[in-house]
Amino acid sequence: MKYIDFHLDFADLYNSFDLNSKDFFGSSKDIPVSYDQLLTAGVDIVNFTLYCYNFKNEDECYNGVKQYLNFYKDTLKDSQRFKYLQKAEDFGFEGIKYFHSLEWFECIRTEKDFEEFYDLWIKFYWPTRQDKNKYGCGRGEAIDDWLSSRWKQLISKFNNKYLVVDIAHFSRKSVKDLEKIYNWIIINSHANVWNVFQDEQNLLDEEIQIIVDRWWVIWLFPFTESVGRQWTFEELYMHLDYILQKWGDDNIAFASDMYPLPEFPFIHNYKNIEVWKAWTEFLLTKLSKHTVEKIMYKNWLKLLKKIFIS
Repeated sequence: MKYIDFHLDFADLYNSFDLNSKDFFGSSKDIPVSYDQLLTAGVDIVNFTLYCYNFKNEDECYNGVKQYLNFYKDTLKDSQRFKYLQKAEDFGFEGIKYFHSLEWFECIRTEKDFEEFYDLWIKFYWPTRQDKNKYGCGRGEAIDDWLSSRWKQLISKFNNKYLVVDIAHFSRKSVKDLEKIYNWIIINSHANVWNVFQDEQNLLDEEIQIIVDRWWVIWLFPFTESVGRQWTFEELYMHLDYILQKWGDDNIAFASDMYPLPEFPFIHNYKNIEVWKAWTEFLLTKLSKHTVEKIMYKNWLKLLKKIFIS
């Protein structure tokens, strides 16, 4: 069964673990992500994320993002097995398609930077992490806050260019503010359900409703702190079932956000993206093949075609 993964920190993983392109196309199984693992998981389309984790100022963040962009280009440039997703005909490519999301707006120093990233076919944007920045407030801040005037100036460009805003890590107030001023697609790329398990990352019903009202997708993910206390597929399924019962199967998918460090454990102690093969097999014991295909692939594909074809 095919799978689309919205959130894979490929460049940052390889930087953190001191790996290179030879490792990616090699046969080692003791690395966070590899070409063979993507095949085993059934990945057809993947988002290789762009961000900079450690930076002192906006210039360093911008340069860090460009460094990761160059990493992807260098790693995949000679491979006939990958295609950078840009237009309708790219969906027919036989190998793995990929695209990028831009995370944390500290790298956007000016509107010129935004235009540069847009011209690179980057369609998905994630304004904050857990803390507050010049654009908005993150979920980890002790005092919740609204979007900034700087973001409200930039949002007009988003509305004109039909881009996607990812509210992962956005604070409750910032989510409400965004709903009022943004006219197009809002998603959440990695969170679970607050009413199933109360973790600050997880979504309230009203936040899920905002995404459903725009006819788009909530991505659940297997990070143990957001799933439950036992770290099992059964607990993750409770989040899925909650959404299925209230909103149906049109607005839900899954993303890995896999980072194999002791402080970021994943359910059943999985260390790489092959978790999705086991998860799909588990889902097929609970749901019809038709429903599993929707939530693991087709709902995602519907969104991507909307973005890249329109």
